[in-house]
Amino acid sequence: MVADLLAQQDLEPTVEGEMLEIATGEVPAIGLVRVLVPDRQSERAEAIVRDFEISRSGSSAPAPAHHPLIHAIDRFIHTLTKALHDISTRR
Repeated sequence: MVADLLAQQDLEPTVEGEMLEIATGEVPAIGLVRVLVPDRQSERAEAIVRDFEISRSGSSAPAPAHHPLIHAIDRFIHTLTKALHDISTRR
């Protein structure tokens, strides 16, 4: 989902650990799957993810927060945001 969002904005995302999602079955692969972008795109990617999070939180009909999928997506976005931040500060 996040990689698709970034690709739609002409960024070059790479997904690491994608196959782990299949291998874990019903167990969430949180923290095992990462979406990376080239260093030169990290600031823009962070802004896109941040704007996406803001747009989701302002929805008129939010999904139930207790739903496991929503929790998994939120954790994934949090992990991605942290990874992008870590990459951008390595310069």
